[in-house]
Amino acid sequence: MNELNFNDPSVISHQCEHRREGDWVIFTCPYCEDYERKINTKTGEMKAKKTWTDIPHQGLAVPDGLQPEKYNPN
Repeated sequence: MNELNFNDPSVISHQCEHRREGDWVIFTCPYCEDYERKINTKTGEMKAKKTWTDIPHQGLAVPDGLQPEKYNPN
């Protein structure tokens, strides 16, 4: 499913799913086969494969234990 990109509503993007493996957060796209981006939460290192699609991708990984529904930035 395509979603609107809130930074630019005219741009359609795919919302990635994520999982954790040790210090790595791994983002994958449920629509684009083999799209994957890994970010190491300790070192900041990033690895990617098949990210050259024409569709922008976005995702969010919330740290374990954080309750975003209770977070108020104001």
